[in-house]
Amino acid sequence: MKILLIQLPPWDIETLPLGLAYIAGALSNKNYEVKIFDMNIRIYDEMELKERNVWKKQDQLFWEKELLEKYSNLIDKFVEEITSENYDLIGISANIYSVNILNYVLKSLKQKTNSKIVVDGGLAFEKNSRLRIFDELIDFFIVDEGEVSIQYLLNKLESNTPVIENNEFEVWKDKKRDYLILKSKSKLKPLQIPDPIYELFPIDLYEDKHTLPIMFSRGCIRKCAFCSDSPQQFPYRVRNPKNVVKEMKKHIELFKRNVFRTVDLVMNGNIKFLEELSDLIIENKIKCNWNGQGIIREEMTPELLMKIRFSGCMSISYGVESFSDAVLNSMRKGYTSKTAQKVINDTKESGISVSINLIVGFPGETRENVYETIRVLESLSSHIDLINSLNLCTINKGSSLHLEPKLFNISSKEQMLGGNWSTKNKLDLKERIKRFKILYEACLKLNLKPKWTNYESVK
Repeated sequence: MKILLIQLPPWDIETLPLGLAYIAGALSNKNYEVKIFDMNIRIYDEMELKERNVWKKQDQLFWEKELLEKYSNLIDKFVEEITSENYDLIGISANIYSVNILNYVLKSLKQKTNSKIVVDGGLAFEKNSRLRIFDELIDFFIVDEGEVSIQYLLNKLESNTPVIENNEFEVWKDKKRDYLILKSKSKLKPLQIPDPIYELFPIDLYEDKHTLPIMFSRGCIRKCAFCSDSPQQFPYRVRNPKNVVKEMKKHIELFKRNVFRTVDLVMNGNIKFLEELSDLIIENKIKCNWNGQGIIREEMTPELLMKIRFSGCMSISYGVESFSDAVLNSMRKGYTSKTAQKVINDTKESGISVSINLIVGFPGETRENVYETIRVLESLSSHIDLINSLNLCTINKGSSLHLEPKLFNISSKEQMLGGNWSTKNKLDLKERIKRFKILYEACLKLNLKPKWTNYESVK
């Protein structure tokens, strides 16, 4: 079978989409003929320079109708290029921000090709939340780990046998028409993913000419109340550190790039893995730099931090969110402000650059809690290199805030999702904006201007 994998915008333009690279690797291992068309980077490459700033937004560009109309001719050109070849199956990677362009591309493809169309859309296509606009345009949806589900689907298509629910897969069938939603019941345990295939991507088009993405793990060990990812991504699993090192070596040799950015939700969810990986990098004398997102945990000792620094770790971004114990407890972060301060200090002292994320306006938060955070920031400012994001608290579908609103005294159900919500103690959007401004101004005074904020989209 001949397969084409498409990445739609909006997506990262710094490095290639790693998820597609892993799926391509899995399919190639099964001797399928695979090609990749990264429409995200192709559009970005041909856009006017003044338009490119839309990719810099916190939500990675909500592909607005005006922008879609402006670049429809370019998209049409790409669809023509895609349909100039015959494929048995076209797989499309999309997300919630791809609504408009996904609909446009699907309609064009349906007019020009008889290929089966599969969309991997993650949470946007869960059983009770898939976007109905696409019902007549898609043959199959895949959610969860695509490497597993797409191979099962292809086996069924090749053998002309029904795609039915079994011990390994959930299969949801729509009442209106005969399309299926496929979800793997089992996770990859341990996390055995194939070598990604970077050679299929226009690697020189991506903005970061030195960095390649890499994955250490999937999932998260925490269940933060505001997060919609962690409940869906459990259990937390790590790769074999020997395979990670092997992948690093391969890509250093092939692409002459030795800087790696982890795409993990957390890079330090398994301390034993982190130690073993660092030891292997040092033992194999791999000259590389790497960075990732971490969580605050007491196990991040000065000794461990020095080891990962020697292995090439240059920066860690911690999702701290607040330095108020009351807020941290409500968020279910699993640590105290004191622990967060120690880990940040120790990380910086080890020679690793530190960035943090902050959230303001969480249910139950008081203004005094905001000032607590400011006071700690003042004392820590010399050990923080960057505030990566400062965001107003939003309610995301699938998060504990969304699923358990009564526990957090959230009162406005009609407009609960997003930023326009309130609590019974009158913590409304207006008040949250005031607190955001207080914290934002404090960051500026400390020369810690936040890199990202959702303020404009929420207010």
